[in-house]
Amino acid sequence: MGDIATRRAVANTFALKELFKKVAESVKQPVSFTRLANIVSSTGVKVSKSTVISYMEYAKDAWLVTAVPNIAGKLVEKETNHKYYFTDNGILNLFLLNPETSLLENMVADTLLRKYGRTDAVYFYNRRGSGFLRSRRRISDSRLEMAFILKHLH
Repeated sequence: MGDIATRRAVANTFALKELFKKVAESVKQPVSFTRLANIVSSTGVKVSKSTVISYMEYAKDAWLVTAVPNIAGKLVEKETNHKYYFTDNGILNLFLLNPETSLLENMVADTLLRKYGRTDAVYFYNRRGSGFLRSRRRISDSRLEMAFILKHLH
C-alpha cells in the first residue's frame, strides 16, 4: 500500500489503510463504493465516494485487488457492486482475524482470474436464496458458499 500512496501522492494514508481493511473483511460479499465510503468515514476519517473509487482504481492498477462483477445482478449492481479479491493471499491474511473461508474464496477467485483473465471472463453469481449455480441445479451449503461463472471462452 505504501507504493500506491507514494506513486499516487495519497495524502490520507490512514483512509487508504482503513479502506483496504474493509475490502479484506468483505472478500466474501459484494460491496458498493458508497458503502465503503460510509464504513471508512465511520472510523472518523471522512472520505467521499469519488475518493474511494480513485483508491480502488489505484489498487487495481497496482494489481493489489481485482474486481469481479455479479453476472446475475441488475445493470447498476453489475457496475457498482463488485466483489474484490486480493492478488496475494498473504496480504489479505494480514488484514483478517478469522481468515480461513475468506482465504479459500480469495484463492479460488485468484486462480480463476489468473487462468481465464481479469477482464470479462470471471463473474460471481449472487441472487438471494439461489445457492450455487452448477449445471442448472441448485446446491446449497450453509457453511461456505462460493459461486463463480466463467464466460464461454472459445
